Amino acid sequence: MDSISYFHSFRKWWILEETAPNFVTRLTYFLKWASLDEILLPGHSFERVLSGKGKDANSYLWRFVLYCIFPVMICAHLICFLGGLVSFGVFWPKWMKKALFSGIIDKKSKQQANVQHLNVMRNEIRAISNEFKMERFSLGNMEKDVRNIQNDLKKMKMSTLRSHDSVYTEEDELSEILSSTSEEA
Repeated sequence: MDSISYFHSFRKWWILEETAPNFVTRLTYFLKWASLDEILLPGHSFERVLSGKGKDANSYLWRFVLYCIFPVMICAHLICFLGGLVSFGVFWPKWMKKALFSGIIDKKSKQQANVQHLNVMRNEIRAISNEFKMERFSLGNMEKDVRNIQNDLKKMKMSTLRSHDSVYTEEDELSEILSSTSEEA
């Protein structure tokens, strides 16, 4: 069985109360998905994982085991903390470093964050550069269009100035009508 099928068997048991998966699978997935409070302060859910029983079932044996394990867990964490103090933080686990200092723990994750930030910045610069190129291109097209319109207006002005005398008016139309009626008569 692969890890996905283990996960599905755990979820089916947890939600639908089908047959419980083996002890290692239950414990593994509970430790992966449970919050630190549920692990350090064992409650009903941790008891259910250890016992493999249903939601409403009580297992006094496992409850007693958890009550006995709880002080041992506190002592283990205290020893781990003191070992980290003596070794200047070398023996602290990552979650303890994060809880104590609330920052990035190792250099790799800091470097990964910097690389991600750098990639985001590169993409933003590319986007701005492409927008700038597009604006420059459209501005160049607008300048060409304005020059063409100006040239067309100059040509129209020149043609109207040259043909100012030959502009056809209403008077010309009346004179044509009169001349055509006089020729017919």
